[in-house]
Amino acid sequence: MEKTKADALITDHLGKIYGFAYKKSFSYDEAEELAAQMTSEVYRALRGSGEVVNPEGYIWRICEHTYAKYVSSVKKQKGISIDETADIPYYDDVADDDGEEIDRLRREIAFLSSQRREIVFRFYYKNESIREIASRLGLPEGTVKWHLNKARNELKEGLKMERKIGSLGINPVKACEIGHDGNPGGNNRDTSYYLDDKLNLNIVYACYTEPRNLNEIAEELGVTPVFIEDKVNFLESNGFLVRTKGDRFTTYVCFGPRTYSREQLDQQLGRKQKIAEKLVKEYVPAVIEAAKSAKDVYVPGGNRQLFVSAAVMYALMYKCTG
Repeated sequence: MEKTKADALITDHLGKIYGFAYKKSFSYDEAEELAAQMTSEVYRALRGSGEVVNPEGYIWRICEHTYAKYVSSVKKQKGISIDETADIPYYDDVADDDGEEIDRLRREIAFLSSQRREIVFRFYYKNESIREIASRLGLPEGTVKWHLNKARNELKEGLKMERKIGSLGINPVKACEIGHDGNPGGNNRDTSYYLDDKLNLNIVYACYTEPRNLNEIAEELGVTPVFIEDKVNFLESNGFLVRTKGDRFTTYVCFGPRTYSREQLDQQLGRKQKIAEKLVKEYVPAVIEAAKSAKDVYVPGGNRQLFVSAAVMYALMYKCTG
């Protein structure tokens, strides 16, 4: 992409990029560092690309990818937790010099809901008062106190638990082929746009056999909920996860067996060929005949051949998916 065009796109999106980084951070310094990395990555990608059809989506994909890398590398190297609550100077039963217990506490904070994580962070890490937190979050002071009390109880219970990593945390699934029913959806993005991402794929697969809530999905994948929270919301908003009773998620994505034999693949291909042959022999001619005899139909440019071809394509899509 030309430099002037890339510069213009960066200028237009700079405020939004910083807002995105600020939302993910708990300090101005961290937000500035993250925004700088995102801007650098976006600019490098734009300059190295050709014409970008959807600049908005392209930029946010790069920002999300940069944030994921930041979480997995920079924060781990600094020895702090994913949600920036590593140095909370509080817990009744934890000694200051017990590194293992402190690490467990940090982990359990990441299993709190997003609202409780923020309240705990602001109260214990930033030393904000109940009144300040209530004003900042638009909550009654009594509600903030209630969340703090619930958070303490959840942390105590969590420290007694033995967190287990599910099978996907040890042996994640890999997609050998991704497809869809012919309709890429309202935003013209097909299935691979969402499920080519290995973490997205395994989040959805974790809900395939049984509904799971956010914490259960995180345990199955061997990560903390805060790490996948945005991705779960993203997948839900695009229909790949469906919220059910008790804030559990299921999916209507269809997964094939984790492994195929060559014989199974040959049999599947054979069945598809028979169906295709039958459609070509019996169904397509009927559609062509109906399209040719159709009257009172507006055909752009009078191109009846194009009209017949389009009719065949849409009829096959309806027949195979309806």
